Amino acid sequence: MESSHSLDLPVEYNEDVIVMSKDTSLQQINLDPLPRENMEIQGAEEGGTIDVRYKRRYIVAAILLALSVVALIVGLSLSVSRNRSSAVSALSTSSSSNSNSNTVTGGFSPMDVLTKNETPGSQFDISQMDDDGLGANQPTFTEQVAARRNAILDKLNSISGEAQVKNKTTPQNAAAKWIVDVDAMQLDATSPHLEQRYVIALLYYALGGEYWDNSTGYLTPANECLWYGIRCTYGSSGNVTYIQLGNNSLVGSIPNETGVLQSLQVLNISANIINGTIPETLYDIKSLIHLDLSSNALQGFITTTIGKLASLETLNVDRNKLMGSIPSEVFHLTNLSLLRLYTNLLSGTIPTQIGQLKKAVKIELDDNSLRGRIPTEIGNCAALQYLWLEKNFLTGSIPHQLWNIKNLSHVFFATNFLENSISSTSVGQLENLQVLDISDNHLNGSIPSTITNCSKLMIIDMSKNSFTGKVPSSLYRLTNLLYLSFAFNDLSGTIPTDWGSLTNLTILFMNGANLTGTIPHEIGNLTNIKGLYLGKNSLKGSIPTEIGRLKALRELDLSTNQLIGALPSQIGDLRNLTKFYVFDNMLNGTIPLSFSNLTSLEELAFQFNDITGYLPEAICPLRNLWADCGKSERFNCSCCTFCCLPDLNQCFPMN
Repeated sequence: MESSHSLDLPVEYNEDVIVMSKDTSLQQINLDPLPRENMEIQGAEEGGTIDVRYKRRYIVAAILLALSVVALIVGLSLSVSRNRSSAVSALSTSSSSNSNSNTVTGGFSPMDVLTKNETPGSQFDISQMDDDGLGANQPTFTEQVAARRNAILDKLNSISGEAQVKNKTTPQNAAAKWIVDVDAMQLDATSPHLEQRYVIALLYYALGGEYWDNSTGYLTPANECLWYGIRCTYGSSGNVTYIQLGNNSLVGSIPNETGVLQSLQVLNISANIINGTIPETLYDIKSLIHLDLSSNALQGFITTTIGKLASLETLNVDRNKLMGSIPSEVFHLTNLSLLRLYTNLLSGTIPTQIGQLKKAVKIELDDNSLRGRIPTEIGNCAALQYLWLEKNFLTGSIPHQLWNIKNLSHVFFATNFLENSISSTSVGQLENLQVLDISDNHLNGSIPSTITNCSKLMIIDMSKNSFTGKVPSSLYRLTNLLYLSFAFNDLSGTIPTDWGSLTNLTILFMNGANLTGTIPHEIGNLTNIKGLYLGKNSLKGSIPTEIGRLKALRELDLSTNQLIGALPSQIGDLRNLTKFYVFDNMLNGTIPLSFSNLTSLEELAFQFNDITGYLPEAICPLRNLWADCGKSERFNCSCCTFCCLPDLNQCFPMN
């Protein structure tokens, strides 16, 4: 029989084989060759004799009739036996791949060769036998296989489209051929597992499964629920609910057919090389709770149909190439606790509907091209703890409603165009605030003194703004501070001596803050500090010797100030120091011999001073070394990478 479905199935079938049902049996034919009740011998009377001529005639006729009946029975038996053997052979060949075949331990039962219309004990009707002894109205084995194939292809065509399934270059074709031809489970079209087994196999073919870091179980006879990264309800007997294939070297596009998995709750295919767009069909999986497509190369838009995912709790599509505006429907997903859209090409404004995310704990929209103001409705996000809006083009003021979110702990607004001042009575309300990064904006006014009420603060970065006034000395109360930066503002005043109490501080970044006065001796109490940046100010006096107590220090910048005197020999105790910048001051004297201990030093710049002598050979060569070793020859340097001329205020690379 020619099928209308074409799938290139390289399988040979035996036209002489018929599969018969196991629940039927043959009724033995009752053909008595010489029924006693039908015999009558003329002349046989009680006490009489029989005519021998007639007796012989009857005997010969009886023998001939008996032989004819025996021949008929033997012929029928041989025919049925022959076809039974052929059927058993065919069934044995397909038993390992046909999930609907009926096998028994140790071989096939005689019930296996019965026709599917018979039941045990039914009368065998010779009129239904064809010339080969088979049921004339029963399908052959080839016809049954073709019917199964066609039914499956009809089902797969309805999922993927006939054109995709027929096209030999598509993953749909590869998955369909595997299901129909290779898969040892040999599911039929009515199997409840057919669709999901096809879709999981399709994911394998569509996303380069042969190159995955882990593809355990795929395209094997094992239940698809046991394949790597796949979980189902009720172990291996239910529907797929979980796909975890993150960071597994997946390459390709997400097939639309993924939307067939209507019980899916978790889909994580992050940190791969997946391109193309987000299939609209994903938004039809209303059971989805966690969707993570982050760290791929996805393009296109986030469409409004995403609003159908009402059960969604986490949405991670960060670090892709998604473009367009953020649809307001995203903020209709009121069960969201985590929203990550950062590092894409998103534009437009932040929808005011953001205030509907009352359960959201983290909202990360940073590193996009968002414009406009921060919506005041954000103050309605009562559960919010982390808010990333940095690296956008946001303008206007920071809404005062933000400071009403009691749980807010991390605020990242850096690198925008935010302006105006921060209310002194507002920021102090955030008792749980740990990180405040509002650097690189156009903010002005004074630094709110109430910031010291935020006792849990660990990071303050207000650098690159236009803040004015003095640095609050009360910051010493923030004993949990690890990072403090007011660099590049229009501040005034000195470095508070009380800051010596910030013993947990690891970074103090005050470059370009317009500070005056001297470097306080209390700076030596910051024994955990790794980076001390006081350059580009108007600091005077000498470098305090207490600086030698900063054993953890790696980078020290005292450049472009008005420091005087000699370099303290205690600097030689900073054995972890890698970078030391002290150029453009009024220092004099020589390089202390203790600098020979600075074996970790990589960069040293002390040009544009009045330092003479030579550099200890023990710390040569350095990756970068600037010194006044030009025509003035005030400093003898055999390993300088740049020689500078103070009179010309220029430096030249050394060959």
